[in-house]
Amino acid sequence: MKLKPNGGLQVSVSELKTWLTCNRKFLYGEYHAKSKHAPPGAMDLGGIFHKAAEEIALKKRLPDILAVEAVDKWKKLFDDYELDPKLEATLNDGIIYLRKAVPGLRDFWEVNPPGEVLQLEQAASLELGDHTIVGRPDAIIKRQNELWHRQIKTAAASTSITLTESKYALDWHEAVYIYMAEMHHKKAVAGTELLLCRKTKVPSFFQSFILRDERELGETINTVRLTCDKIAVRLTADEREERFPMNPTACTTWNRTCMFLPVCRKLHDLSEGDFITKEDRYGDVCKGKS
Repeated sequence: MKLKPNGGLQVSVSELKTWLTCNRKFLYGEYHAKSKHAPPGAMDLGGIFHKAAEEIALKKRLPDILAVEAVDKWKKLFDDYELDPKLEATLNDGIIYLRKAVPGLRDFWEVNPPGEVLQLEQAASLELGDHTIVGRPDAIIKRQNELWHRQIKTAAASTSITLTESKYALDWHEAVYIYMAEMHHKKAVAGTELLLCRKTKVPSFFQSFILRDERELGETINTVRLTCDKIAVRLTADEREERFPMNPTACTTWNRTCMFLPVCRKLHDLSEGDFITKEDRYGDVCKGKS
C-alpha cells in the first residue's frame, strides 16, 4: 500500500481486506511481520498445494510428479530451522497431506471437470477514481460459455462447507476479483466457484458455485472506492495515535484467533516513543520514502 503522486492509493486486494478487518493487524501484517522469519505453517502449506492445483488444472504435468515436487518444496522450507517436536509434527503432517491431496484433486476433477482455464494467477488492476487496486485472482475459468472466478481454499477437517459458502457469499474481496475479471475479459462473470479442500485423513473436496449479485457487486465497488478515499486521508494525517487503532471484534473471527494477537497485546508494553518510532517508519514506507 502506498500513496501515488496524485494523492490516490495503490493497494492490493489483500492489503485492503486486512486494513478493513483491523488497522492494527495491517500494521503488523504488512510491516512488522515482514521483518520476522516465522516458521512454516498452514499458509505456506496451502500456497504449495495451490500451485500444484493450478498445474493439474492446466493438465500439463502428471499429478504424481507434482505431488513429489510439492513435498520437496515443503521440506525445503524447514532447512533453516532446528526441528523441535512441534515443528517436526508440522513438517510430517504437511508431507502426508500433500502426498494424498495432490493426486486426490486429480481424481476429484476427473469426476468434476475443472473447466477451461482462461486466466491463472495473472496480475490484474482496477482503476477506481484516483486509486489503483491490484490483485492476482486464483483463476478465471470458462464453463459452458460462462466465466467463473475460481477460489481454492485449504481448511481444517472440521470446516463446514456451509459456513465457508456463507463467508464467500458476503466477502467483498471476492467481488473485487469478479469485477476485475469483467473489466479484463469484457464479459460478465457468473460468480465464484469455491473449491474447498479439507485436511481430513483422506483429503476431501467440496465444490460450490456462488452466484454474483448485481446490486451487491455495485455497492461493493462503491464501498471500496470510498474506503480508499478514507485511507488515503488517514495515511497523510498527523494524528498517529488514530492511524492504526485495534478492532477488538476482529481478534477472533470464523473460530480463529488473529495470528498477531500476541504481538498486538505486547504493543502496550512498548514505550510511547518506541511505538511512534515504529509507526513513523511505516508511515514513511506508505508515503514512498526509503
